[in-house]
Amino acid sequence: MLAEIYRTVLGNVPSAIREYKRAADLGHVDALTQLNKIASSDAESAYAIAQKYESEVELAGHLQKALIYYEVALKNGHGHARSRLKKLGLAGNVEAQYALHHHYLSQGNTLEAIKWAMRGEEKGHAALRGYLNTTQFNVAHCFQIAKWYESEEVVIKNIAQALVFYGRASGLGHREASIRRGQLYQLDGLGMALDLDQACQSYILSARQGDVASRAVLDRLGKDVSAHIQFLIGEMYRLPPFNDRRKA
Repeated sequence: MLAEIYRTVLGNVPSAIREYKRAADLGHVDALTQLNKIASSDAESAYAIAQKYESEVELAGHLQKALIYYEVALKNGHGHARSRLKKLGLAGNVEAQYALHHHYLSQGNTLEAIKWAMRGEEKGHAALRGYLNTTQFNVAHCFQIAKWYESEEVVIKNIAQALVFYGRASGLGHREASIRRGQLYQLDGLGMALDLDQACQSYILSARQGDVASRAVLDRLGKDVSAHIQFLIGEMYRLPPFNDRRKA
């Protein structure tokens, strides 16, 4: 095979890659094996193979192959591979988003990993949706995800998801998340129905977490909510520390 001569006799790796790729694209299994060995052992070669495939995106499956080799190059530390994957990911390629998510997780950069998971989840990637829904994020991460969903900084605004993550942060003791969740449930026209009961439940949490203004909001909204929520507000005032303040 010509590729073998280029690789073993002439030491011309770029030409060997060209010939191995040509044979692999025609279904030659051994050529594909050699191509993958070269890519795995050398980040620059992996990147070169990826670029060749990306230049042939009009051919079926070649963009997918480019993503595979970019990911191999990235795992081996090729900085330009990350740039190419980012460009493809920001253009909406969900497999590039998935690859970047895993890359940043492996680097311990959770916030960047979350951003790419959000982009992929928006495109319907089941594994990335599962990651966002089932990972036990810390309180700071939950609050940041909620802000991203509300602000459109990372993905299209999604108030329903913002409420979910504000709720998770609130449950972990984040006072500002409790307040913001209550405020969103007071608003109408954001794709979510006005829900004063939910708003008050959030304000009860933020009041318990030390927010004085939330108690004023509860006093104002209390007459317009269900009997159950009125009961919860009453219970809040009955229990410490609020019962001591009322006696004072």
